[in-house]
Amino acid sequence: MIIIKTIILLTIFASSSALGIMLANRYKDRVLDLKQMRSALNIMKTKITYTYDPLPQIFIEISDKFNNSIRRNIQDSKFKNERAISRRSMEICSRPI
Repeated sequence: MIIIKTIILLTIFASSSALGIMLANRYKDRVLDLKQMRSALNIMKTKITYTYDPLPQIFIEISDKFNNSIRRNIQDSKFKNERAISRRSMEICSRPI
């Protein structure tokens, strides 16, 4: 009976430790992602200020430099920006002169 209790106790301890390590790694990865996002935003600010490149081109250049999660966020922003620009241009073209 004591052997079964010990096995169950060790199983609970091991699973709790594994769960804690997985949660800690998720937060550690989040910190790295936030640092990369800050770096991407600084690059974007610099490119907008000094090079006057179009925004979609800046999004493409920045998304090529960073990992998958940052790349996905930047490409999503690029898509939303292009959609908003096309919507505005359609509104302008549909107005009577």
